[in-house]
Amino acid sequence: MLVTGPNVNALNVATPPGNPPGWDVTADWQTVVTLKWYIASTGTANVTISDATDAAAYFVNYTNAPKGAQADFTVSNQDLGDVSLPVQMTNLTAQATSREGVTLSWATESETNSAGFHIWRGESENAINTRLTSALIPSHGNSSSRNDYTFTDRSAHGKTFWYKIEEVSLTGQSQFLGPISVEAALPLPEQFSVSRNYPNPFNPETTIHYELPEDGSVSVRVFDLMGREVKTLADGHMTAGRYDVKWDGTNHFGNAVSSGMYFVRVQAGEFSAVRKVTLMR
Repeated sequence: MLVTGPNVNALNVATPPGNPPGWDVTADWQTVVTLKWYIASTGTANVTISDATDAAAYFVNYTNAPKGAQADFTVSNQDLGDVSLPVQMTNLTAQATSREGVTLSWATESETNSAGFHIWRGESENAINTRLTSALIPSHGNSSSRNDYTFTDRSAHGKTFWYKIEEVSLTGQSQFLGPISVEAALPLPEQFSVSRNYPNPFNPETTIHYELPEDGSVSVRVFDLMGREVKTLADGHMTAGRYDVKWDGTNHFGNAVSSGMYFVRVQAGEFSAVRKVTLMR
């Protein structure tokens, strides 16, 4: 008797010598051998019984004919038909934005008996154990052409996340695509704000940080103590988000200005803020 399987230590067990002539295996089951084996994880276990010797080939007729007959039987814990998962998933990508969160995109080159997809997320490659989808994302089931899919994780912000895609078949089998990591962006600001420039005092340059809760026209300008415009650092339409703008202590013509105090005004729609900056040469 031979026991085989992906997680089974193969065993070859010889059956005891044959029974006396006339032993009728069709009339009554008789125990020939007891075999125990251990399966490490879920898998297919095949038990094959080969009746290939004179001693083991006992039939109703006492003459033991036909000698050398064979009877092969296979016992399995599942159907031994096509147990493959013929859904080819490819092209997994992840894109992070402050507005949307993280958007995953993937494709299938073909599909057979596919039920759909689940999305899994974690904060490390070895701990992707949170399922984000409560219900399957529907697939096309059976398709010989390419199909594209997307999923947006709107709760992902401000740290690195790991993702994988689980494809589930109509029979409940599954396979995974991934993992993939992405640095999730911070969420959109809730209000307009302008931080103090850094460094201050400065030489040769300083940075002004501002946050926009919504899209709009924005201007960032530098003025001297007399209220004269020294330089425009930004002017135009901007989308909601966080921005840094630098001033290198020069004027509109690129010439260095003298040491002293200046004002930076950030204007965004009806919102406006002014910060004092000090240039020290």
